[in-house]
Amino acid sequence: MPDLIIKDAKVLLNGGLQQVDIAIGGGKIIKVAKVGKSISSGAEVIDAKGALTLPGVVDAHVHFRDPGLTHKEDWYTGSCAAAAGGVTTVIDHPNTVPPTLDKKSFNLKLKSAKRKSIIDFGINGGGVPSANLPELWGLGVTAFGEIFMADGDLSVSESELADLLKSIGEFRAIAAIHAENGELCSHFTEELRRIRRPEVYSRARPNICEAIAVEQVLEMQQDIPVPVRI
Repeated sequence: MPDLIIKDAKVLLNGGLQQVDIAIGGGKIIKVAKVGKSISSGAEVIDAKGALTLPGVVDAHVHFRDPGLTHKEDWYTGSCAAAAGGVTTVIDHPNTVPPTLDKKSFNLKLKSAKRKSIIDFGINGGGVPSANLPELWGLGVTAFGEIFMADGDLSVSESELADLLKSIGEFRAIAAIHAENGELCSHFTEELRRIRRPEVYSRARPNICEAIAVEQVLEMQQDIPVPVRI
């Protein structure tokens, strides 16, 4: 039996838009029927009034900055903004304070997320040599990374990246890669540092920086069996 009916919803079905009722039970869609055919006396009814009804979006790359940097955003404000845009699941990345590198830091973030988030979520573990990868995987991290190839507190060298990909592959986990060539980024940044205009930022990190790094990751993947998300 459905416990929720979304009434008079406009959905894309069989190649075209149709007006339907959506019957939901236990959090799952159990029936899509003509308007008025799925009303259950015990079910909550949401009248969509012909509004376009879409599945919730999964955003696999968010930085909610919680814990440690909540003056920028936290799990509540970030999840509210996500929900307002139709995003119902987010995956948060590990570059918070402290970074998500072990059981203690993972549980700190998990506690905050459970208390504040209004949507579903996952948490990525840090992809750096100092991270306790087996412990994080056992705790239920969604993936590892983002792994920074260019700069920042969580950046890694080429040899460290290769070792991390090998370890992550042993768990059959996903490695989330921030692919940029750090040497080129630094070169272009220094070259343009004195020019104080907003458009200079993108010129300091041109497409070639990413292309070289992506090619490097794909070459490593030929020898290291690990799924990556770039």
